[in-house]
Order: sequence, then structure tokens, then C-alpha cells
Amino acid sequence: GLLCAPGQLGCAGQCVTVANDPLHCGGCNQPCTGGAICVGGNCVTSCSSPLLRCGDGGTCFDPRFDPDHCGDCENVCPQVANATRACGFQGCTRGACAPGFADCNGFPLDGCEVQLAADPAHCGFCGLDCGPGFCDAGVCQPP
Repeated sequence: GLLCAPGQLGCAGQCVTVANDPLHCGGCNQPCTGGAICVGGNCVTSCSSPLLRCGDGGTCFDPRFDPDHCGDCENVCPQVANATRACGFQGCTRGACAPGFADCNGFPLDGCEVQLAADPAHCGFCGLDCGPGFCDAGVCQPP
């Protein structure tokens, strides 16, 4: 017989996750119809709050945190410099900074704008100013 992972059943010769499969919702050959989607093994016509259903794909998204559906279905957060895309409760923001970069101006939508290894105004960490010197590998050097 067909060996399936926990939470899956062997339906029509393939393993399916009956908790979210629209053709086998809650069990084999139990399709969701009329535009319903399969959530937790039940056919439902809408997503439970705070989730949103976007498009015809039938997937529910959390508009509070999904960077591809931030605040609503159509709002895709832009890529920001040297950081991951992110969505917070207030809308698009930046995620984690790439190694060696920092958000020194505190404005998330321009990303992590400072390269700490070479910026004389933010040498090694935000706010460390090398004055008339220069920044080399994150360490202030004399002029």
C-alpha cells in the first residue's frame, strides 16, 4: 500500500493533505465546490479573520505580516536595499539587514542603507563618526 506522512491520506494513488486539499477536503474524494476552499479539513467560503482570501487560488493570507499581501490583497511590498522585504502592522517595512549593513537613519523603506565596514559616519555601528579619519573594515583610522 501507499505510505503517507502523518496528516495525509492515500487518495487515488497519491498522498494528499486532507486539511487543505480542495479535491480531498477532510477525506478522499470530498471536493469543495462553488468557490469554497479547504481550511482545516472543512470546505469554507471565506477565511476567518484576520486572514484574507486573495485571488482565485483559494489561499488565505495574513495581511498583517505577508509582504505579498500587506494590508490588502493587492499591496506587494517592494524590495528594499540590503534587507529582506517585510510587512508589519503599519504596512510595508524592512526585514532583517544583510550582514555588514544597518538601518542607521531609522527609515525602514530605504532599507539598510549603511555599509558599516566603510562608512566614516557609521564605522562598525550606527553613529560612530571617524571625524577627519576614515573607516577601514569597521574600524576608524587616523587621517
